Amino acid sequence: MKSKNFGIIVLFIAFLVGSAVLQYNLEKKKNLGSTDVDADYVSKYLKNYPSYEKPFFGNEKAPLNFIAFIDMTKPSEKFFSETFPKLKEEYLDKSIVKFIGKIYLTSSDIKDNNERYELAKSLFCVKKIDEEKYYDFYFSIFNQNLLEALNKNNISSEQYENCIENLKIEDFQEIIFETEYLGIEGINARFYIGINDNTGLVDGIPNYDKFRKKIRNYELQIGI
Repeated sequence: MKSKNFGIIVLFIAFLVGSAVLQYNLEKKKNLGSTDVDADYVSKYLKNYPSYEKPFFGNEKAPLNFIAFIDMTKPSEKFFSETFPKLKEEYLDKSIVKFIGKIYLTSSDIKDNNERYELAKSLFCVKKIDEEKYYDFYFSIFNQNLLEALNKNNISSEQYENCIENLKIEDFQEIIFETEYLGIEGINARFYIGINDNTGLVDGIPNYDKFRKKIRNYELQIGI
Protein backbone atom coordinates (compact mmCIF):
# COMPACT_ATOMS: atom_id res chain seq x y z
CA MET A 1 0.00 0.00 0.00
CA LYS A 2 2.83 2.34 0.95
CA SER A 3 4.60 1.53 -2.34
CA LYS A 4 1.43 2.34 -4.30
CA ASN A 5 0.97 5.65 -2.46
CA PHE A 6 4.62 6.53 -2.99
CA GLY A 7 4.23 5.91 -6.73
CA ILE A 8 1.19 8.19 -6.86
CA ILE A 9 3.08 10.92 -5.00
CA VAL A 10 6.03 10.66 -7.43
CA LEU A 11 3.72 10.93 -10.43
CA PHE A 12 1.96 13.92 -8.90
CA ILE A 13 5.25 15.71 -8.24
CA ALA A 14 6.41 14.98 -11.80
CA PHE A 15 3.14 16.43 -13.10
CA LEU A 16 3.61 19.59 -11.03
CA VAL A 17 7.19 20.03 -12.22
CA GLY A 18 6.21 19.46 -15.84
CA SER A 19 3.36 21.95 -15.54
CA ALA A 20 5.65 24.54 -13.99
CA VAL A 21 8.22 24.17 -16.78
CA LEU A 22 5.51 24.43 -19.43
CA GLN A 23 4.03 27.52 -17.80
CA TYR A 24 7.48 29.12 -17.54
CA ASN A 25 8.13 28.56 -21.24
CA LEU A 26 4.72 29.94 -22.19
CA GLU A 27 5.21 33.02 -20.02
CA LYS A 28 8.70 33.51 -21.39
CA LYS A 29 7.36 33.41 -24.93
CA LYS A 30 4.44 35.67 -24.02
CA ASN A 31 6.59 38.29 -22.35
CA LEU A 32 9.28 38.59 -25.00
CA GLY A 33 10.00 42.25 -25.64
CA SER A 34 12.06 44.06 -28.26
CA THR A 35 15.29 43.29 -26.42
CA ASP A 36 14.28 40.09 -24.59
CA VAL A 37 15.04 37.45 -27.20
CA ASP A 38 16.55 34.06 -26.50
CA ALA A 39 19.72 34.42 -28.59
CA ASP A 40 20.56 30.70 -28.52
CA TYR A 41 17.07 29.79 -29.66
CA VAL A 42 17.11 32.35 -32.50
CA SER A 43 20.52 31.10 -33.60
CA LYS A 44 19.33 27.49 -33.77
CA TYR A 45 16.11 28.52 -35.49
CA LEU A 46 17.85 30.50 -38.21
CA LYS A 47 20.32 27.70 -38.77
CA ASN A 48 17.95 24.75 -38.81
CA TYR A 49 14.42 25.87 -39.61
CA PRO A 50 13.75 24.92 -43.25
CA SER A 51 11.28 27.59 -44.32
CA TYR A 52 12.61 30.86 -42.95
CA GLU A 53 14.56 31.70 -46.09
CA LYS A 54 11.92 30.96 -48.73
CA PRO A 55 10.74 32.63 -50.77
CA PHE A 56 13.42 35.30 -50.98
CA PHE A 57 13.89 38.38 -53.15
CA GLY A 58 17.30 38.69 -54.75
CA ASN A 59 20.09 36.37 -55.78
CA GLU A 60 20.02 32.94 -54.16
CA LYS A 61 23.82 33.06 -53.85
CA ALA A 62 23.84 36.35 -51.94
CA PRO A 63 25.77 35.61 -48.73
CA LEU A 64 23.78 37.85 -46.38
CA ASN A 65 20.14 37.51 -45.32
CA PHE A 66 17.86 40.44 -44.56
CA ILE A 67 14.80 38.98 -42.81
CA ALA A 68 11.92 41.41 -42.25
CA PHE A 69 9.04 41.03 -39.79
CA ILE A 70 7.01 44.08 -40.70
CA ASP A 71 3.33 44.84 -40.18
CA MET A 72 1.89 45.38 -43.64
CA THR A 73 -1.17 47.25 -42.34
CA LYS A 74 0.68 49.92 -40.36
CA PRO A 75 2.68 52.98 -41.46
CA SER A 76 5.71 51.14 -42.80
CA GLU A 77 5.66 53.03 -46.10
CA LYS A 78 8.86 54.77 -45.03
CA PHE A 79 10.77 51.51 -45.17
CA PHE A 80 9.43 50.52 -48.59
CA SER A 81 9.49 53.99 -50.15
CA GLU A 82 12.77 55.28 -48.73
CA THR A 83 14.89 52.48 -47.25
CA PHE A 84 14.21 49.49 -49.47
CA PRO A 85 15.08 51.19 -52.81
CA LYS A 86 18.51 52.09 -51.38
CA LEU A 87 18.92 48.59 -49.96
CA LYS A 88 18.02 47.09 -53.33
CA GLU A 89 20.40 49.30 -55.30
CA GLU A 90 23.36 48.95 -52.96
CA TYR A 91 23.06 45.32 -51.86
CA LEU A 92 20.37 43.24 -53.56
CA ASP A 93 21.23 44.23 -57.13
CA LYS A 94 24.89 43.48 -56.37
CA SER A 95 24.06 40.01 -54.96
CA ILE A 96 25.35 40.85 -51.49
CA VAL A 97 22.00 40.60 -49.68
CA LYS A 98 18.79 38.68 -50.26
CA PHE A 99 15.54 39.92 -48.75
CA ILE A 100 13.12 37.62 -46.91
CA GLY A 101 9.77 39.27 -46.16
CA LYS A 102 7.86 37.29 -43.56
CA ILE A 103 4.08 37.14 -43.28
CA TYR A 104 3.23 39.01 -40.08
CA LEU A 105 0.36 37.48 -38.11
CA THR A 106 -0.52 36.88 -34.45
CA SER A 107 -3.11 34.66 -32.80
CA SER A 108 -4.97 37.82 -31.75
CA ASP A 109 -5.31 38.85 -35.39
CA ILE A 110 -7.11 35.62 -36.20
CA LYS A 111 -9.35 35.97 -33.15
CA ASP A 112 -10.24 39.55 -34.18
CA ASN A 113 -10.52 38.61 -37.86
CA ASN A 114 -8.83 41.93 -38.65
CA GLU A 115 -7.13 43.48 -41.68
CA ARG A 116 -3.78 41.92 -40.83
CA TYR A 117 -5.41 38.48 -40.97
CA GLU A 118 -6.93 39.29 -44.36
CA LEU A 119 -3.54 40.35 -45.70
CA ALA A 120 -1.88 37.25 -44.26
CA LYS A 121 -4.43 35.02 -46.00
CA SER A 122 -3.79 36.79 -49.30
CA LEU A 123 -0.01 36.54 -49.00
CA PHE A 124 -0.24 32.90 -47.97
CA CYS A 125 -2.43 32.01 -50.96
CA VAL A 126 -0.36 33.95 -53.50
CA LYS A 127 2.74 32.18 -52.20
CA LYS A 128 0.96 28.83 -52.50
CA ILE A 129 -0.40 29.52 -55.99
CA ASP A 130 2.76 30.94 -57.55
CA GLU A 131 5.80 31.49 -55.34
CA GLU A 132 7.57 33.41 -58.12
CA LYS A 133 4.92 36.13 -57.94
CA TYR A 134 5.02 36.42 -54.17
CA TYR A 135 7.27 39.48 -54.00
CA ASP A 136 5.60 41.29 -56.87
CA PHE A 137 2.41 40.97 -54.85
CA TYR A 138 4.14 41.63 -51.52
CA PHE A 139 5.53 44.97 -52.66
CA SER A 140 2.44 46.05 -54.60
CA ILE A 141 -0.06 45.83 -51.71
CA PHE A 142 1.34 49.05 -50.25
CA ASN A 143 0.16 51.07 -53.23
CA GLN A 144 -2.96 49.15 -54.23
CA ASN A 145 -5.89 47.37 -52.69
CA LEU A 146 -5.86 43.59 -52.69
CA LEU A 147 -8.02 43.17 -55.80
CA GLU A 148 -5.86 45.57 -57.81
CA ALA A 149 -2.69 43.85 -56.63
CA LEU A 150 -4.07 40.43 -57.57
CA ASN A 151 -5.10 41.63 -61.03
CA LYS A 152 -1.83 43.45 -61.64
CA ASN A 153 0.16 40.31 -60.88
CA ASN A 154 -2.12 38.02 -62.92
CA ILE A 155 -3.08 35.82 -60.01
CA SER A 156 -5.81 33.37 -61.02
CA SER A 157 -9.01 34.51 -59.31
CA GLU A 158 -10.34 30.94 -59.34
CA GLN A 159 -7.25 29.52 -57.68
CA TYR A 160 -7.11 32.41 -55.24
CA GLU A 161 -10.75 32.11 -54.16
CA ASN A 162 -10.42 28.35 -53.82
CA CYS A 163 -7.35 28.76 -51.62
CA ILE A 164 -9.03 31.38 -49.40
CA GLU A 165 -12.14 29.24 -48.97
CA ASN A 166 -10.14 26.19 -47.93
CA LEU A 167 -7.74 27.82 -45.51
CA LYS A 168 -7.55 26.39 -42.00
CA ILE A 169 -6.18 27.87 -38.81
CA GLU A 170 -3.54 25.14 -38.85
CA ASP A 171 -2.10 26.64 -42.04
CA PHE A 172 -0.93 29.65 -40.03
CA GLN A 173 0.65 27.91 -37.03
CA GLU A 174 4.20 28.35 -38.32
CA ILE A 175 3.57 31.98 -39.30
CA ILE A 176 2.06 32.83 -35.90
CA PHE A 177 4.94 31.12 -34.11
CA GLU A 178 7.50 33.10 -36.10
CA THR A 179 5.71 36.41 -35.56
CA GLU A 180 5.06 36.00 -31.85
CA TYR A 181 8.45 34.56 -30.97
CA LEU A 182 10.81 36.23 -33.44
CA GLY A 183 8.84 39.27 -34.51
CA ILE A 184 7.12 41.91 -32.39
CA GLU A 185 3.42 42.20 -31.69
CA GLY A 186 2.24 45.70 -32.50
CA ILE A 187 3.36 48.30 -34.99
CA ASN A 188 7.13 47.91 -34.64
CA ALA A 189 9.20 46.11 -37.23
CA ARG A 190 12.02 43.69 -36.51
CA PHE A 191 14.85 42.77 -38.85
CA TYR A 192 17.44 40.00 -38.70
CA ILE A 193 20.54 40.74 -40.75
CA GLY A 194 23.48 38.41 -41.16
CA ILE A 195 24.77 35.02 -42.22
CA ASN A 196 22.35 32.23 -41.31
CA ASP A 197 22.76 31.67 -37.56
CA ASN A 198 25.24 34.55 -37.16
CA THR A 199 22.61 37.23 -37.22
CA GLY A 200 22.20 40.72 -35.81
CA LEU A 201 18.94 42.31 -34.68
CA VAL A 202 17.46 45.68 -35.63
CA ASP A 203 14.21 46.82 -34.01
CA GLY A 204 11.97 49.48 -35.46
CA ILE A 205 12.71 51.26 -38.74
CA PRO A 206 15.90 53.27 -38.24
CA ASN A 207 17.58 55.51 -40.78
CA TYR A 208 19.34 53.79 -43.63
CA ASP A 209 22.82 54.33 -42.20
CA LYS A 210 22.09 51.97 -39.33
CA PHE A 211 21.24 49.20 -41.78
CA ARG A 212 24.40 49.97 -43.76
CA LYS A 213 26.59 49.74 -40.67
CA LYS A 214 25.02 46.43 -39.68
CA ILE A 215 25.52 44.99 -43.16
CA ARG A 216 29.07 46.34 -43.33
CA ASN A 217 29.99 44.42 -40.18
CA TYR A 218 29.04 41.18 -41.90
CA GLU A 219 30.70 42.15 -45.19
CA LEU A 220 33.97 42.49 -43.30
CA GLN A 221 33.47 39.06 -41.74
CA ILE A 222 33.17 37.40 -45.15
CA GLY A 223 35.82 39.53 -46.82
CA ILE A 224 33.76 41.80 -49.08
